Amino acid sequence: MSTSSPFGRSRPSNAPREDPATEKGDTRPVGCVPTLLTFLTCGALAPFTFAYVGLRHRHKGALIGAVCAFPVFLYIGLGDETTVLWKSIAGCYIVVTLIASFLLYGALANEGAPKTPASEDDTGNERWSDGTAPESPVDASVRERNERAMRRVAAGVRLRAEARRLLEEDPRAARELGVGRPDLDTGYDDGGLVDLNRAPIEAIADLPGMTHEQALALDRARSAAPFLSLHDALIRADLPPHLEDEIHDHVVF
Repeated sequence: MSTSSPFGRSRPSNAPREDPATEKGDTRPVGCVPTLLTFLTCGALAPFTFAYVGLRHRHKGALIGAVCAFPVFLYIGLGDETTVLWKSIAGCYIVVTLIASFLLYGALANEGAPKTPASEDDTGNERWSDGTAPESPVDASVRERNERAMRRVAAGVRLRAEARRLLEEDPRAARELGVGRPDLDTGYDDGGLVDLNRAPIEAIADLPGMTHEQALALDRARSAAPFLSLHDALIRADLPPHLEDEIHDHVVF
């Protein structure tokens, strides 16, 4: 039996639960509260709170602050409070420790905040909060290339359908626009249609699954009489029946 965390990870329910105070980045209450004590005591406990946070959370800035604050703390505690020097040092000490505590509190609070939208699963792989892996640049490139290919195929299907409809409704205009004649540069895009009765052998050979020898066979057969349909063309040219499925969407008559 397992339980789910907010980041999509599963953890066995019988696994020992870690102390939240010892988890990396968890600074509440053992991190932020000591820094608040510095505010409440006007910096009097700064050397001790800084040292505690620095050792507990391995925070270099807190350790440096503790080392710098401790000698001043001793001077204030043992010095003559009636002198101007003592009053100046004490005033600066309070201001500096309060500012340092404020900065330390902000740093610890940021470390303790949950990091979203991504985290790492138990295998070290980064995961989004819904449990899916973020898309890598390679995956994004492949997806974009596939989408472009799909759009190109869809556009070809649409153009061929429009050209067929034009050929049925206005054959004369279709002939003038070069529908089915890729060898003619008319500027009209018919989606790659090939007229088996009029297109040159090279255009027929470029059809899917078609070889140059098969294109020559079609050329010899159409020289006797125009083809009436694709089925008629394959029979008269003695071509394999499977070609009908491969080229039927690309040919006209």
